[in-house]
Amino acid sequence: MDWKKRYESEDTPWNISRHDSNMVGFIEKQKIEKCSVLDIGCGFGYNSIWMAKNGFTVTGIDIAELAVEKAKKNAQSENVKCNFFQADFLNDTIEGQFDFAFDRGCFHSPGIDGKRDKFAKQVAESLGHGGLWLTQCGNQDDIHREYFMPRLKAIDIVTPVEEFFEILHLESISIDRNQTNALPRGWLGLFKKREIGA
Repeated sequence: MDWKKRYESEDTPWNISRHDSNMVGFIEKQKIEKCSVLDIGCGFGYNSIWMAKNGFTVTGIDIAELAVEKAKKNAQSENVKCNFFQADFLNDTIEGQFDFAFDRGCFHSPGIDGKRDKFAKQVAESLGHGGLWLTQCGNQDDIHREYFMPRLKAIDIVTPVEEFFEILHLESISIDRNQTNALPRGWLGLFKKREIGA
């Protein structure tokens, strides 16, 4: 997947130009404490900005430089402090340890096929003791629709994750899109980092 070309051509159907309601609702419902956050695949930064406005210390990364530059401008226009930088999450070293990680559609992306165990390990290594990871993925149960996102079975999520994380929550949801009807199905998963030897 050439993410640079997708952003340059504005072929970004995942971009909803606002923060994700599933993320917000889950953070509020679960009362996730204010902490340091790694927003993986931050895109234009809307989720990072929402978290920063609500007391989290946020670092957002994206493989596409154009997305990162847009995220910086969006944060500046909102007068919000976030740390955004370009990085390839699977292959670059991510400095620091975080309490909470979020990704909206990175774990299910085509570029991660066959590498989800590596992705899960990288998330675990980016988190400190007891760190939490919230992920949102396409759902294989949505079989009657053609749409842009890859669709995973629950086992596609649990199998690579379970070595590194305790599965706290896995729920079928509706994915936020710009249209208001017939929203695609997705998964929302919350995982807690396993301790070494656990």
